Amino acid sequence: MFCNKCGYELTENERYCPKCGNQIRCNTKATDHKEKKFSKRWKIFLIIVILLLVAASCGGIFGGMTIQKANKYYAFACDGEKYGYINLQGKEVISFQFDSASDFQYNGKAVVGIITGKYEDGSDKTSYGLIDVEGNRLTDFKYFDIEDFQDNGLARVSLDLGTEEGGMKNGYIDEEGNEVIECKYDSIGEFASNGITWAETEEGVFYLNEVGEKIFDASFEDGGDFGENGLAPVKQHDEWGYIDETGNVIIPF
Repeated sequence: MFCNKCGYELTENERYCPKCGNQIRCNTKATDHKEKKFSKRWKIFLIIVILLLVAASCGGIFGGMTIQKANKYYAFACDGEKYGYINLQGKEVISFQFDSASDFQYNGKAVVGIITGKYEDGSDKTSYGLIDVEGNRLTDFKYFDIEDFQDNGLARVSLDLGTEEGGMKNGYIDEEGNEVIECKYDSIGEFASNGITWAETEEGVFYLNEVGEKIFDASFEDGGDFGENGLAPVKQHDEWGYIDETGNVIIPF
């Protein structure tokens, strides 16, 4: 050790330089403090890294919610022949097995299709089904069309029964693929904010709730959606009027 003023060599325990009288400052504590502070920062950094690694592995531990959040970002892709789904890193997460695919919707469900035959003109006949973010099939591949899910968690579907069996029939499925409104209507509307839709058969137009029950017995020649004012246009005897949500005529035909 040397004096930091005159350079005189000092013994280990001297507090003043015997040559110039300069007070010897010991930096041991400061050095130890810096080393401890540096060591503490490294420990904090290592803890953060460990926590991030644990969080990244939670998909396998807490499956459900974490996986679903991640899968909202899956994208459909084609390998040249079939469609499947990849994640943000380009890794295959749902195998390439479909003949058509679409984006995952807000509820983690996607509509996919497979070729099930040919039409008379020789074009491919594609039938559609529903899958979840893990690739599980929630419905059979039997629908002519599956539309986007509405805010109430229901999606309008169509079945092509063929001309001899009655042509196209329509209904609704829920997010689990259950047919909550049977595909037996010639046409069916979208649900209004009051949870009511119209459906048409040969007998006329009816109004249904979200489980397919008629909200009143009356039927009409034609009808439309309920508006925000709680009224729906309906036709009877070639004239139009408006009804309320209980079927009472508010504006005469």
